[in-house]
Amino acid sequence: MKKNRLLLFLGFLVLGLLAAAPALMGLAHFLAPLGAEKADAVVVEGGQIVQEGMMRAGVSLIREGRAKQIIIVLHRYSPRDQLFAIQDIYPNLIGKALEDLGLKNDQYQVLVAPIDRHPITLEEACYVAPHLYHAGIRNAFLLCQGFHTRRSLLAYQIQGDLLGIRFIPYPFFPYDDRDSWWKTTDALEDFGSQIIKLGYYLCKGYIPLTYLFRSSPVGSQ
Repeated sequence: MKKNRLLLFLGFLVLGLLAAAPALMGLAHFLAPLGAEKADAVVVEGGQIVQEGMMRAGVSLIREGRAKQIIIVLHRYSPRDQLFAIQDIYPNLIGKALEDLGLKNDQYQVLVAPIDRHPITLEEACYVAPHLYHAGIRNAFLLCQGFHTRRSLLAYQIQGDLLGIRFIPYPFFPYDDRDSWWKTTDALEDFGSQIIKLGYYLCKGYIPLTYLFRSSPVGSQ
């Protein structure tokens, strides 16, 4: 009897997981939409540092002919919080590494955004969007990490709408892929954290609620 009950419980558990999978995939696609187009450039959203995987994902878009140049965005914090020993030379190190990967000098730029207050993502977007506009860039991939993509895309698109720039989401997942994210502890933590942060941006009015329900760029999935 106990064995039958256990098998019945396991059966219902499997059915529940199978039923939940499409919903979980849908949430992943909402927080991390993926653009399937071409653009003038790819903006790699970094921080004080930028990950190897994100850089290679950006370079791949250029090699595939989907973008013409890569723009890496770094953050410069107050002196107390800066990187020890390499803060001032880090942009040059990135440039050299990109050239080692085969990029030419005119195929990349490193922007160092002076971030001195919250909200950080919106401050970054306010700094980067005008630079893109003056550089003649009117559409760009926005390469972000995982489930941060939706919040970053909305913050950037608010500034893009003021300047006629269109941003196309392109998430990078350092853990498992979007369609099985709930199987990875790091992805679960990222998902929960980014849901809270997106809610915070909405509650504070940094992102208008109307932007949340706008359609993703054509070709996103």
